[in-house]
Amino acid sequence: MFGLNMTPPNQPTSTDSFLNRPHVAWDAMWIEHARTLERELAAATAECLEQARLLGMSGEREADLLAKLARAEKALSILEQRYNNNMKITPLTEHISSYRTGSIVGIKPEQVTAILGIDPITEKSGDGKVTIEWRFKANHSACAIWDYKGSLKWDTLSVFMPVGVGKKLFGDAYKNESKYS
Repeated sequence: MFGLNMTPPNQPTSTDSFLNRPHVAWDAMWIEHARTLERELAAATAECLEQARLLGMSGEREADLLAKLARAEKALSILEQRYNNNMKITPLTEHISSYRTGSIVGIKPEQVTAILGIDPITEKSGDGKVTIEWRFKANHSACAIWDYKGSLKWDTLSVFMPVGVGKKLFGDAYKNESKYS
């Protein structure tokens, strides 16, 4: 959409290169990338509004474009929030015993991958109820995010993580559902 690229330049492709990259340089690269995205988003917004005005675009098409811009702004906000909080994310390969403590609403899998900086596990669970999953440590807390029984159709992912981690990583998209917090 409008040439916006949600993948940062030189993003590491393996876990090892992610863990070996100096944390400060990584954060600086993300912050600069977020600023570039912000400038591109502002230019795209202005261009869309001007084109809609000049073309006498239908209200429906204009609403569609504005909705796309709002989604891009939300994604940018989430990326900025993640890297402004300097949270250390470490991928986990082993299964962690988890249960649903909340959800993330309105976030696409690509955005979760960008925020965490780790690739998801896309192998279906034994019972077929989970089709995509991220297991990681945020600072020292074991966390998981997964699609349960096709919940992605409703733009919802289940999460197991402390409230503070969920809020720092996903902002208003994170919904706490734990009765223990």
